[in-house]
Amino acid sequence: MSAVIGERPIRNLDFVRALARCKSKKATRQLLNSANADQLLCLVEICVNLVKDRYLLPTGARRRLQRHSTHIKTLSRKRSDRATRSWCIANAPQRGRGSPAVVAAILAPLIADYVIKKISNNAATNN
Repeated sequence: MSAVIGERPIRNLDFVRALARCKSKKATRQLLNSANADQLLCLVEICVNLVKDRYLLPTGARRRLQRHSTHIKTLSRKRSDRATRSWCIANAPQRGRGSPAVVAAILAPLIADYVIKKISNNAATNN
């Protein structure tokens, strides 16, 4: 499969990175409470693409995500920002990183690399 990343994760790259950097449940909860609909649905889109195996992930990243496969599948089935927000907040861990943060932490570098390559390819073709 190709590593094509949709427009929504690219638009919300800063949100995904911020979520990946959250170290506490309180910070994660605050970020999710202040997120807009597009940012929350970005998490759903990422999970859908993970479930459908559309991302080329390194073996280590794939292993780390296997522990969270139930959460990823559940999040991929959410269809509204309200349901996504309530589920993410309810399933944040007591300490450390929760499922949305784990997904964001693993995929933020992949999305960033994709965006950088896309921008550099566009710059090379325009010159």
